Amino acid sequence: MKFIYLVILFFLPLSNCKADSPLTSIEFWRGSKDSYILKIGNKVGKQKLNKKMYHYLMNPSIDSFNKYSLINSLGWEYNTQVKNSDIFLNFFYKSNKKFDEFDVESLKTDLLELGDEYFLIFEYLNAMDNYLNVKEIKKEILNYIDVNKDLKSKFIYNLINLQDKSLDLDFCSVYNLYNNFISENCIEESSLKNSLIYVDEYISTNSRGCNDLNIYLSSICNIDSFTANQNQSLFIINYPLFVYGKMEVFNSQNKLIYKDYCDGDDLFTIEKGLLKKGNYTIKLKEDKSLKTFEFKLKII
Repeated sequence: MKFIYLVILFFLPLSNCKADSPLTSIEFWRGSKDSYILKIGNKVGKQKLNKKMYHYLMNPSIDSFNKYSLINSLGWEYNTQVKNSDIFLNFFYKSNKKFDEFDVESLKTDLLELGDEYFLIFEYLNAMDNYLNVKEIKKEILNYIDVNKDLKSKFIYNLINLQDKSLDLDFCSVYNLYNNFISENCIEESSLKNSLIYVDEYISTNSRGCNDLNIYLSSICNIDSFTANQNQSLFIINYPLFVYGKMEVFNSQNKLIYKDYCDGDDLFTIEKGLLKKGNYTIKLKEDKSLKTFEFKLKII
């Protein structure tokens, strides 16, 4: 089964399609406000890294997420000989006079000395060049970088991890990995938050591989709409935001069709089959502060 998936993944672009994988299909560059990134992203096919792009990536005054967005905007192309990670290292080698010969490990060590983001830039380029096998790239990142120190670094590492889970055909894990990321923090950085629209558009379909679906109330500051199917039980995790309160479910005509009360539990449960195909609004109210929470739910 995995072999068949990889064959499909490999030959889809022959029909002018994009390879169906997180690394190649999620175009989070579209959330950028940088006209240079948008210009590159709107070009057809995989773009070859040039000196201007290299200097952009190495510019310390440019935000790291814009640099990651630039890499994302370079795109993907079937059977290309362009290896942007090699080109990047070659530019770095030529600009660094301390090296007498081209040595990959020494160059990567120097990138680390400049800062984690420069090492991650190389590894992200490397993952884009070698998207059919990213396990070693994941290991190398974790060996040298604490991705949990910086939300932007964690986003890029998770994107590579999503690719690995997808290649393993572990689609529920793909969704849960993304779901955990959006529920851990309310993302303040605008470019990163804008990018979630494009990530969610692609990743949400993977939730179909799960028997049960968790919706974390803490995630609605980042994403306020979710998709589920009739064959899934839904668990709406209200803790740690509150443990005493009520939930109301309204259909597309704003008619109340279901309600429940939480008197100390960590979650509300909507049993599979209870909601038919359609669009719903879920409203929750905490008893003590009367604070309300609301999100959209689509049943397919």
